Amino acid sequence: MSSFWDRWARFYDLASQTNRNVNAVAAARVGELAPVVLEVISGRLPEGVAVLEKLV
Repeated sequence: MSSFWDRWARFYDLASQTNRNVNAVAAARVGELAPVVLEVISGRLPEGVAVLEKLV
């Protein structure tokens, strides 16, 4: 008789690898966007000034 993990371990491993890949892509994208977002909200870029004027 096989256990739960004998039957389902390969699917768990596949899901784990898929999640790892998705998380790596998401982290890379956040790393690309973070400096721009910080510049905008700091008001250094014209877009940031417009956003800050709407908030204040």
